[in-house]
Amino acid sequence: MGKEVLGDIQIASEYLFSQYEATLADGAEIASPLLDMEGVDKWQGEFGSGVAGLTQVIETSNDAAFAEFTVTSSTQIDVTFQLFNVIVRQRYLRIRWQNNTGSPVSGCYAAIKASYGSSDKLSVFPLNVAPTDFSQAALVQAVTKGQKPDGGYVNTPADGMLYETSTPLSAAASVVIGPFDTEGFKSIELYIATDQVSATNGIVVEYTSHLNAVSPTYYPGQTFTLGADAVASGFVAKRFSPVLGGFRISYTNGGSPQGAFYLALRVKNNQAEPTSVSVENDVNATQGSVLSRAVIVAKNDIGTYGNITRGPIGGHRVSIYEHESETPIKPLNNLSGNATSVGSGSASQVASAPPAGTKSVWIQADPDNTKLVYIGFNSSVNSSNAGLALQAGDGFVFEVEGTPEFYAISGAGSQTVRWIYIAEV
Repeated sequence: MGKEVLGDIQIASEYLFSQYEATLADGAEIASPLLDMEGVDKWQGEFGSGVAGLTQVIETSNDAAFAEFTVTSSTQIDVTFQLFNVIVRQRYLRIRWQNNTGSPVSGCYAAIKASYGSSDKLSVFPLNVAPTDFSQAALVQAVTKGQKPDGGYVNTPADGMLYETSTPLSAAASVVIGPFDTEGFKSIELYIATDQVSATNGIVVEYTSHLNAVSPTYYPGQTFTLGADAVASGFVAKRFSPVLGGFRISYTNGGSPQGAFYLALRVKNNQAEPTSVSVENDVNATQGSVLSRAVIVAKNDIGTYGNITRGPIGGHRVSIYEHESETPIKPLNNLSGNATSVGSGSASQVASAPPAGTKSVWIQADPDNTKLVYIGFNSSVNSSNAGLALQAGDGFVFEVEGTPEFYAISGAGSQTVRWIYIAEV
């Protein structure tokens, strides 16, 4: 036993048991004797072996015969060396290290060390060891601190990766990810890059407020389809706000096996925002969208603003108020028109002398015509140089200004041309 004096406190330790086996056969074990821990504050367990996967069985009791008040804890050792410290809970202790791996294991060493005068009274296990009946619970207070880009620290949760995978999926295969706790975060970021489309609505987000339940209840959320546009673009990225404090995501692949796949989930402390692109770019499947409400407002002549209302069938109630030339469009009053026969020898003037204020003229080949009618803008029009050829029943609207001239000639025989003046004052 060795002693170290710290002020008025004497700290001492001694090995109560140690054993080395060059080869531990399958089914064999290293077992400590029954140890009386009277006066011991803390004991340290050590174990090493050539491979991981052996079993450690810790037994304690207040009865030397292990007949009453016995606690047994059995765990698998997932590392090749383990060191842990445990406060004494009962008077008697026994530990067994068992080889149940199916093969002999070389280089096995086990030891138990006692400490006297230990001041912290805390059990300490490696991070890979899950809590057991021997684990001590301590009431502590803590603050989670995150480092900012400028190097300073803040007492807020840091942005972090929740999950990522790059394992391709077979045809129609699915993966369910989560649940994840989103309490305190403002947005969730989902990034997917793959060479195959997903199933229709193959990306499903579900929310829950029962994260601590053995079988949480999930409620419907968003659904997405990763389509051909996203595959061609190389990725799709979406950001959405947390709901109910927790969520999970499922991804179902389409009908073709993936050659490449990457999916990542992160939580963010900043609010989700829509993707910003140039107004000249077409909207595509890789861009996010924001559900919003809007009102179309216009300023009137007297300087006040008003909402543009909807008509009786649901569309916007819109009327044209001005031409670009500042000339108001008048009601269609006193409409007039006419018809005339034209031959094939020489062109005849049609729609002549439109009334003042005419904005457009509709010229039509009579539905009973048997040949084409050619329309031009001077008397030399013929089938070779005509600006327009109208079959029987065809018509065309000409926007006009001033007093234009229209001429018509038939392809053969006598044909009829009709016209009407539109937007006449």
